[in-house]
Amino acid sequence: MENSAHYGLSAPALDAAFATHYGMRKQNLIEAAKAQGSSASDAKKAFGQFKTFEKWKDTLAKNLASDRKIGTDEGNFYHLMHSNKPTAKDVRSAVSQKVQRTASLIFKKALLNLPNDRSFRVVLPMHDAVLVEHADTADPKIVVEIFEKTMTDFFDGKINGKASMSDFAKG
Repeated sequence: MENSAHYGLSAPALDAAFATHYGMRKQNLIEAAKAQGSSASDAKKAFGQFKTFEKWKDTLAKNLASDRKIGTDEGNFYHLMHSNKPTAKDVRSAVSQKVQRTASLIFKKALLNLPNDRSFRVVLPMHDAVLVEHADTADPKIVVEIFEKTMTDFFDGKINGKASMSDFAKG
Protein backbone atom coordinates (compact mmCIF):
# COMPACT_ATOMS: atom_id res chain seq x y z
CA MET A 1 0.00 0.00 0.00
CA GLU A 2 1.36 3.38 -0.94
CA ASN A 3 2.61 5.37 2.06
CA SER A 4 1.57 2.64 4.49
CA ALA A 5 3.02 4.50 7.47
CA HIS A 6 0.08 6.95 7.23
CA TYR A 7 -1.15 8.29 10.56
CA GLY A 8 1.39 6.27 12.53
CA LEU A 9 -0.33 2.96 11.77
CA SER A 10 1.68 -0.08 10.80
CA ALA A 11 1.10 -1.37 7.26
CA PRO A 12 -0.94 -4.41 8.43
CA ALA A 13 -3.03 -2.22 10.74
CA LEU A 14 -3.70 0.31 8.00
CA ASP A 15 -4.61 -2.41 5.50
CA ALA A 16 -6.98 -3.98 8.03
CA ALA A 17 -8.47 -0.59 8.79
CA PHE A 18 -9.26 0.28 5.19
CA ALA A 19 -10.53 -3.21 4.46
CA THR A 20 -12.99 -3.28 7.35
CA HIS A 21 -13.83 0.33 8.24
CA TYR A 22 -17.29 0.28 6.71
CA GLY A 23 -18.69 -2.57 8.83
CA MET A 24 -17.16 -2.29 12.29
CA ARG A 25 -17.62 -0.07 15.31
CA LYS A 26 -14.77 2.43 15.71
CA GLN A 27 -13.76 0.95 19.06
CA ASN A 28 -13.34 -2.47 17.45
CA LEU A 29 -11.30 -0.90 14.66
CA ILE A 30 -9.06 0.77 17.22
CA GLU A 31 -8.62 -2.56 19.03
CA ALA A 32 -7.77 -4.26 15.71
CA ALA A 33 -5.16 -1.58 14.96
CA LYS A 34 -3.67 -1.99 18.45
CA ALA A 35 -3.47 -5.75 17.91
CA GLN A 36 -1.38 -5.02 14.81
CA GLY A 37 1.07 -2.88 16.78
CA SER A 38 -0.39 0.64 16.48
CA SER A 39 -1.31 2.96 19.31
CA ALA A 40 -4.93 3.79 20.12
CA SER A 41 -4.30 7.51 19.63
CA ASP A 42 -2.79 6.93 16.16
CA ALA A 43 -5.76 4.73 15.22
CA LYS A 44 -8.26 7.36 16.42
CA LYS A 45 -6.44 10.01 14.41
CA ALA A 46 -6.43 7.78 11.31
CA PHE A 47 -10.13 7.02 11.48
CA GLY A 48 -10.90 10.69 12.03
CA GLN A 49 -9.67 11.35 8.49
CA PHE A 50 -12.67 9.65 6.82
CA LYS A 51 -14.88 12.77 6.71
CA THR A 52 -16.48 11.96 3.33
CA PHE A 53 -17.22 8.42 4.46
CA GLU A 54 -18.81 9.65 7.69
CA LYS A 55 -21.04 12.10 5.77
CA TRP A 56 -22.05 9.31 3.38
CA LYS A 57 -22.78 7.00 6.32
CA ASP A 58 -24.91 9.71 8.00
CA THR A 59 -26.90 10.16 4.76
CA LEU A 60 -27.34 6.40 4.51
CA ALA A 61 -28.60 6.30 8.12
CA LYS A 62 -31.15 9.06 7.40
CA ASN A 63 -32.32 7.24 4.27
CA LEU A 64 -32.61 4.00 6.24
CA ALA A 65 -34.71 5.75 8.88
CA SER A 66 -37.06 7.34 6.34
CA ASP A 67 -37.26 4.62 3.66
CA ARG A 68 -36.86 1.63 6.03
CA LYS A 69 -34.59 0.00 3.42
CA ILE A 70 -31.23 0.45 1.68
CA GLY A 71 -30.30 -1.05 -1.65
CA THR A 72 -27.72 -1.04 -4.37
CA ASP A 73 -28.22 1.33 -7.28
CA GLU A 74 -30.02 -1.48 -9.09
CA GLY A 75 -32.10 -2.90 -6.22
CA ASN A 76 -31.22 -5.77 -3.87
CA PHE A 77 -32.57 -4.22 -0.67
CA TYR A 78 -31.79 -4.58 3.01
CA HIS A 79 -35.05 -3.95 4.91
CA LEU A 80 -35.40 -2.93 8.53
CA MET A 81 -37.37 -5.68 10.23
CA HIS A 82 -38.63 -3.51 13.10
CA SER A 83 -40.47 -0.20 13.39
CA ASN A 84 -38.03 1.51 15.75
CA LYS A 85 -35.35 4.05 14.90
CA PRO A 86 -32.39 2.31 13.22
CA THR A 87 -29.78 1.19 15.74
CA ALA A 88 -26.04 1.64 15.28
CA LYS A 89 -25.92 -2.03 14.28
CA ASP A 90 -28.66 -1.45 11.68
CA VAL A 91 -26.62 1.41 10.21
CA ARG A 92 -23.46 -0.74 10.11
CA SER A 93 -25.47 -3.47 8.38
CA ALA A 94 -26.82 -0.94 5.88
CA VAL A 95 -23.31 0.32 5.13
CA SER A 96 -22.07 -3.23 4.69
CA GLN A 97 -25.11 -3.97 2.49
CA LYS A 98 -24.38 -1.03 0.22
CA VAL A 99 -20.65 -1.75 -0.06
CA GLN A 100 -20.70 -5.55 -0.30
CA ARG A 101 -23.71 -5.86 -2.57
CA THR A 102 -22.52 -3.10 -4.89
CA ALA A 103 -19.14 -4.85 -5.13
CA SER A 104 -20.92 -8.14 -5.81
CA LEU A 105 -23.04 -6.51 -8.51
CA ILE A 106 -19.97 -5.04 -10.25
CA PHE A 107 -18.19 -8.41 -10.03
CA LYS A 108 -21.15 -10.20 -11.64
CA LYS A 109 -21.41 -7.59 -14.38
CA ALA A 110 -17.69 -8.08 -15.09
CA LEU A 111 -18.18 -11.85 -15.32
CA LEU A 112 -20.99 -11.30 -17.81
CA ASN A 113 -18.73 -9.01 -19.84
CA LEU A 114 -16.06 -11.68 -20.32
CA PRO A 115 -15.69 -12.96 -23.88
CA ASN A 116 -18.34 -15.51 -24.79
CA ASP A 117 -16.11 -17.72 -26.88
CA ARG A 118 -13.77 -20.64 -26.47
CA SER A 119 -10.75 -18.47 -25.70
CA PHE A 120 -11.76 -18.02 -22.05
CA ARG A 121 -13.59 -20.26 -19.61
CA VAL A 122 -14.61 -19.27 -16.10
CA VAL A 123 -13.52 -22.17 -13.92
CA LEU A 124 -14.38 -20.80 -10.50
CA PRO A 125 -15.86 -17.43 -9.52
CA MET A 126 -15.10 -16.58 -5.89
CA HIS A 127 -16.06 -13.74 -3.57
CA ASP A 128 -13.65 -11.22 -5.10
CA ALA A 129 -11.67 -13.23 -7.63
CA VAL A 130 -12.23 -15.49 -10.57
CA LEU A 131 -10.21 -18.44 -11.83
CA VAL A 132 -10.17 -18.30 -15.63
CA GLU A 133 -8.76 -20.85 -18.04
CA HIS A 134 -7.66 -19.40 -21.36
CA ALA A 135 -6.38 -20.63 -24.68
CA ASP A 136 -2.67 -20.21 -25.35
CA THR A 137 -3.55 -17.73 -28.08
CA ALA A 138 -5.71 -15.56 -25.77
CA ASP A 139 -4.28 -12.65 -23.79
CA PRO A 140 -5.35 -13.06 -20.14
CA LYS A 141 -4.84 -9.32 -19.60
CA ILE A 142 -8.18 -8.91 -21.37
CA VAL A 143 -9.87 -10.24 -18.22
CA VAL A 144 -8.15 -7.56 -16.10
CA GLU A 145 -9.13 -4.86 -18.60
CA ILE A 146 -12.77 -6.03 -18.59
CA PHE A 147 -12.94 -5.97 -14.78
CA GLU A 148 -11.36 -2.50 -14.64
CA LYS A 149 -13.63 -1.12 -17.37
CA THR A 150 -16.75 -2.61 -15.77
CA MET A 151 -15.98 -0.87 -12.45
CA THR A 152 -15.06 2.41 -14.14
CA ASP A 153 -18.25 2.33 -16.22
CA PHE A 154 -20.40 1.45 -13.20
CA PHE A 155 -19.25 4.64 -11.46
CA ASP A 156 -19.53 6.75 -14.63
CA GLY A 157 -15.76 7.32 -14.70
CA LYS A 158 -15.67 8.92 -11.23
CA ILE A 159 -13.62 5.94 -10.00
CA ASN A 160 -10.95 4.23 -12.07
CA GLY A 161 -11.45 0.50 -11.69
CA LYS A 162 -8.47 -1.58 -10.62
CA ALA A 163 -7.92 -5.30 -11.08
CA SER A 164 -4.94 -7.58 -11.02
CA MET A 165 -3.91 -10.99 -12.24
CA SER A 166 -1.65 -13.75 -11.01
CA ASP A 167 -0.88 -17.29 -12.12
CA PHE A 168 -2.87 -19.99 -10.34
CA ALA A 169 -0.56 -22.74 -11.50
CA LYS A 170 2.25 -22.98 -13.97
CA GLY A 171 2.32 -26.10 -16.04
